[in-house]
Parts: sequence; C-alpha cells; structure tokens
Amino acid sequence: MDYSERARNMIWCNQHEMETNVHRNAFEFYFEGSDWRKVVEENEMVMRRNNLSGAKELTHPCHIYSPLPVRSQPAKTDDGGIRIAI
Repeated sequence: MDYSERARNMIWCNQHEMETNVHRNAFEFYFEGSDWRKVVEENEMVMRRNNLSGAKELTHPCHIYSPLPVRSQPAKTDDGGIRIAI
C-alpha cells in the first residue's frame, strides 16, 4: 500500500525527529535516576504553554528543574549511530 507524502509524514517520523526523541528520552530517563521504577507518570508532568503554538502541553519536570543543559542535537558517531551524552 502506498501512502501519500502527507500521510507518511503523519504516521512516521524522519531521522532528525527520531534522533531528537532518542536524546530527549535518554535525558528524561537519566533525570529519573536511570530506573524504570521511578519513571515520571503523566499526572506528575507540568502543564506549560508552548511558546510557538500557544497550546498547553505536558512537560517532563527535567526540562524545568534540571541544572543540566539539554543539547538540541545528539552527537553522531563515525558509523552513523547516535551517541547520547548527558
């Protein structure tokens, strides 16, 4: 089955989005002590307004309270992989 470009973009993410998501998820997991039992649940998220869209969205507390800066780009390895540096 062939999907239109629009449908593909809504269903799947591109490599840049995937890398961004991997880095964000690794940072959030690090903030949680790298322990799946301490994962922050949805009811523990902080409601914030998105600066670009103005929409309210749930935000992981690490993006508000962490003293560590979150890099916007994950580091790439020589073989094309992703290195997560926290």
